[in-house]
Amino acid sequence: MICVLLLMESNVNDEPKFGQYPSSLKIVFVRFACCIALHMQLKSEYESGMQNMKLVLNHDWRFEDFVLAAFIAGLMQTVTAVLIEVVNLVVILKNDTVIDVVMNFMALEIVANFDNIFYAALGENMIKELVQDVIDKGDES
Repeated sequence: MICVLLLMESNVNDEPKFGQYPSSLKIVFVRFACCIALHMQLKSEYESGMQNMKLVLNHDWRFEDFVLAAFIAGLMQTVTAVLIEVVNLVVILKNDTVIDVVMNFMALEIVANFDNIFYAALGENMIKELVQDVIDKGDES
């Protein structure tokens, strides 16, 4: 998807698809680098959401009455990562300067990492300990 949008943008003979064409090739390379960097960062979010959904479907007996809620939690994580990436593509393709592209990329990166930042800020908490125990058990198997 990233490559298709950038190819549509770099075609200078037709009418622009997302607004004005970039003033230089440098802005196209910066946009591409930012899109790839955010995609690589969100890859773990995609994988985690998919693994959570797979775990719920394969081990529904572990969740008793909360099968649907547990599945939706994994689905929401995956959908959120996809939406953040789509918003990132649209916002980056709308910016005309390198500094705007990088600034908006950094803002969306913080939004994408908000759950990790919140988790790290919890300190000593019973819920955090339970989640960490589940993560540690998952790493052992």
